[in-house]
Amino acid sequence: VEQNFAAAAQYLSKASRLNPADSKASYYLALSFIHLGKPDEAQSQFAQSCESVEASHEKYIAPFRGMGEFLLEKGDPARAVRYLQGALRIDPDNAESLYLEAKVFLQLERTEEAIATLKRCALLDPSYAEPEYLLGITYAKNGEQALAQQAMARFQQIQEEYGRN
Repeated sequence: VEQNFAAAAQYLSKASRLNPADSKASYYLALSFIHLGKPDEAQSQFAQSCESVEASHEKYIAPFRGMGEFLLEKGDPARAVRYLQGALRIDPDNAESLYLEAKVFLQLERTEEAIATLKRCALLDPSYAEPEYLLGITYAKNGEQALAQQAMARFQQIQEEYGRN
């Protein structure tokens, strides 16, 4: 599998050099670099892809969400939230971007914003189980056991009904 990512990175690097404004080539190159264990290169390509999207005004949220998730995992929630909000400016009802934004809010100890965002996320995509799970954990940490149990019950129901995790 690693050889496939290396080959993809080589191909996408060439495509990106030939057309630096190709946001998709830069985005997929960033993903390849993540899988190859090259985080600095991945971050650079995410940034290039975001710049290309902004310059062209295309409706493409993947680079912003990708960079947001990358920075969140890297432990930089303050920067992550800016990229996730960029994704949400393009598509304000994207449940996956909202979920990541809620995770950032929790890392920044903005619990009420996280809860509101998770509730919105759950309303937008009733088949998406993760927001209910994170709501359950958040309520439990806040000592709101009844709400935590309700959220966990919804999480179980969604998993049984849709088979998503």
